[in-house]
Amino acid sequence: MQNPFIFGDVVSGRDFADRQREIDELTRDLLGQTNIIIASPRRYGKTSLVLEVFRRLQTRGVLTAYVDLFPATSRARFIEIYAGALSQASRGKLEEAISFLREIIPTPKIVIRPNGVPGIEIELRRTRKDDEALLQSVLDAPQKLAERKKRSAVVAFDEFQEIENLDGEQMQREIRSRIQHHSKVAYVFAGSRKHLLDRIFADKTKPLYRIGKALYLSTIPAGDFKDFICSKFQSGKIRISDNMADEILSFTECHPYYTQQLCHEIWNLLDSESQVDESHIAKAIQNVLTSQSYAFATIWESLPRTQRALLRGIAVDGGAKVFSREFIAGHSLGAPSNVQKATQYLVERGLLERMNGSYVITDVFYREWLRRA
Repeated sequence: MQNPFIFGDVVSGRDFADRQREIDELTRDLLGQTNIIIASPRRYGKTSLVLEVFRRLQTRGVLTAYVDLFPATSRARFIEIYAGALSQASRGKLEEAISFLREIIPTPKIVIRPNGVPGIEIELRRTRKDDEALLQSVLDAPQKLAERKKRSAVVAFDEFQEIENLDGEQMQREIRSRIQHHSKVAYVFAGSRKHLLDRIFADKTKPLYRIGKALYLSTIPAGDFKDFICSKFQSGKIRISDNMADEILSFTECHPYYTQQLCHEIWNLLDSESQVDESHIAKAIQNVLTSQSYAFATIWESLPRTQRALLRGIAVDGGAKVFSREFIAGHSLGAPSNVQKATQYLVERGLLERMNGSYVITDVFYREWLRRA
C-alpha cells in the first residue's frame, strides 16, 4: 500500500487533515464576496486549504483562479502569471481560453505552455505606458470573465508578500484601484511571511490597508489531528495507540507539514500488522535529522555568532523571554541591542516566527537539530 502520509505537495480530499472550521468560514465568506487575507507560518498548509476551498466552490459553479506569485520577479512576470491563471479559470475549450486572453490582453503573444495551458509572453521592447495598460487589462479580467459567464469568481494570490518587490506601493495602488470596483469577484491574499503581510494590510498608510478580512492559520487541533493520524495508520493495518499518537503530536506541536513528515517516516519503518512504539518514533526523528543535516549545517554556518547563540537559546529555553537579562546572560548574547538586531534578521530570513508574543522556530526538526548540536 502507498504511504498515506503526504508532505511537500498540495493535498485535497481525504488526504487533507481537518481544517473544517477554516474551510466552512472561507467558503461562506467567499460566496458572500468577502475578500480574505490569509497569513500563516510556512508549511502550515495554506495552499492546500485554498485549493480545497476552490474545489468545493467549483461544485457550486464559482469560477476560480489560483495565482502563485512566488516566481513573479517583475511587473511583466506578474502579468504573464496572472493571465495564465485566468486562462485556466475560464474552464472552457482551449480555443475559448485563447480567445479570452486575446480579448483582455490584445497585444502580447499567445503561447501554449508545455502543460497544454495557454499563456502570454510580453515583448521586451515596451514603454511604461504599455505596462500600465496591460496591468489594468489583466486586473479587470476576472470581473469581465465573471460577467461573461454570468457567474461569481474568486481569485487567490498565493505568496502575496512578493508584491512588495514589484514596483513598491505603486503596484498595490493599481491593484486596489481596479479590484474595489469588482462586484462579482472575491479575492484571497495569502502569504507565509506575516510580518510582511502586516506591512501591506495592517498599516493605515498603505494602499491595501484592510482590503479584506484577516484569517490567521494556527495549528490543527490535537484531537482532530490524532483521529487523522490513527485512521491513516489503520488504513494500512498498522496499529497505533492514543499515547503514541500523542507523542508524535507532542514532538511536532501539531504542525501540519512536520506531523505528516514524521508519520511518513514512521510508516516506512513498519510492515502491515505491526504496531507503532516509541522506538519507531525515535528512529523516524533520527532519520529526518540525518537526511536534513547538511541543509541544517549550511544554515548554521551562514549565521554570525550572535544569531547562532540566539537560535540555540530559543531551541533550548523557548523564545518568550529573549530580551530578559537571564536569557541574554545565559546564552552570552551581549547587549540587548544585539538580540534586537538578531531577532529582526532571523524573522526576515524566515528562521524565526513571532507568535503569541514569543519567538518560535517553526521547523521542529531544525529545532531538535539545534538542541542536539
